[in-house]
Amino acid sequence: MLTDNFKGGRHLAVVLSIAAVSLTACGGGGSEPDETYSTWDRSANGVQIKDWDNESFAVRKDNSALARYSDDLQLAGLSVPGSELLRNGVAIGRVVYTTAVNGNQITKFVCLNSLNLDIVVTGNTWTYRCM
Repeated sequence: MLTDNFKGGRHLAVVLSIAAVSLTACGGGGSEPDETYSTWDRSANGVQIKDWDNESFAVRKDNSALARYSDDLQLAGLSVPGSELLRNGVAIGRVVYTTAVNGNQITKFVCLNSLNLDIVVTGNTWTYRCM
């Protein structure tokens, strides 16, 4: 936290605020197409799908498997054919469009009861919960 006791603190706070706005304005998506994953055409995040706590996942084009976007860890048993999130072939959720805090349209996971879906990955295992 910056205070008035810090010389130039207000100037630094303004610079940091401008930098933060610049970074969030793009919606988190990159400009380079990613050929590994399916693209969500109307999403500012491109291939990424967010869960409840803002972790990024993506659907592999080669097998519809769900993978953690940061390291391409495929989550055993999870797949997304179309917009349904399946666990071993049984629907547990879906991918929907929503508005991000910066106003851009992005994709996220919701449970079948429309609550937000959180995917928790520990090592090579995962669980999910409806929030």
